[in-house]
Amino acid sequence: MSIASSSYTLDGHDQKDGRKYVRESHTDHLGVVYAREYLAPVGADYSTLLADYAAALAAALRDGQARDNLSKDSMTEWIFEHVTVGQMRTALRLAYRDATKFEAARLARFVNELTIGQIETVFNVNTATATAIKNKASDLASRYDALLVAVGD
Repeated sequence: MSIASSSYTLDGHDQKDGRKYVRESHTDHLGVVYAREYLAPVGADYSTLLADYAAALAAALRDGQARDNLSKDSMTEWIFEHVTVGQMRTALRLAYRDATKFEAARLARFVNELTIGQIETVFNVNTATATAIKNKASDLASRYDALLVAVGD
């Protein structure tokens, strides 16, 4: 899940200061085209700039989709166009680790959807620790859901 092809063209004449106008085109594995235009510095290696941007674009698409997935209410709503299951597991683990108390309770809903075996893999822990994480996540998810229902009562 990345950028499938990239190309560039030099457009027009050199600028007075020697820079060149560059148009890049990057196509992802779904056929979506991402365009980029810029003035390249004098002596720039256009192929290197192209490859560096393609890698940055792929990472931005992956990270953006991971963030979007983590904002959903359930894993069943997750989309895997630019992110793999393994990358989502890592994103969940990092988000859960770094979350505020309220955000951890919301993310606990996702952790609660995992099996003990999946928790062992995601958090790199043994069965006893995975069971403890699952129990804590279940409790947090229940409290979070109760809070959502209670709003406005």
